[in-house]
Amino acid sequence: MAYLKEEIDRDTHVYKKSTIINKKSDKPKADKSRHYVDGVAFYNALKERRVAVTAALAAGNEKPRVSEFIGKCIMNISQNLSRKYQFANYPVRDEMVADAIVHCLRYIDSFDPEKSTNPFSYYTQTAYYQFLDRIRQERIHTYVKCKATMNSVVMSELASADDNASELAEHIHDNFEFD
Repeated sequence: MAYLKEEIDRDTHVYKKSTIINKKSDKPKADKSRHYVDGVAFYNALKERRVAVTAALAAGNEKPRVSEFIGKCIMNISQNLSRKYQFANYPVRDEMVADAIVHCLRYIDSFDPEKSTNPFSYYTQTAYYQFLDRIRQERIHTYVKCKATMNSVVMSELASADDNASELAEHIHDNFEFD
């Protein structure tokens, strides 16, 4: 290894992802200010809610309201997920966030603290799939609007043309394609 200027001491280095990094110079942990949801506090709040819901149902009462802290956590998850590159440029981003919040709150009691200790990932995944569902609904809505516009154009052509133009209008109507 004559082309290396200095020898690498194998005892003080570790190999990670095809790069040599000193053992003491590993990447520092992220700042706490970057975390918009405290996972432990969120988990504890959901555990407390589960106990309160179980007690209320056993007593024959209605389920208690969702705490403000849980609501803020779900809102932060949905809003920050909407800033992800996959969803950032959609014009219906506000509707996507609103749908995700409603969906997460609708199924707030489906998180089982006995099975998982990470409610952040559970509700992030729930919001993600709700975003995809809203995008699908918007595509269907756009298709219906384009199809209705196209039908109105064909009908106006039929009304203004003579009787032999109906074949042409049918041909246009049947062969018009959308993405």
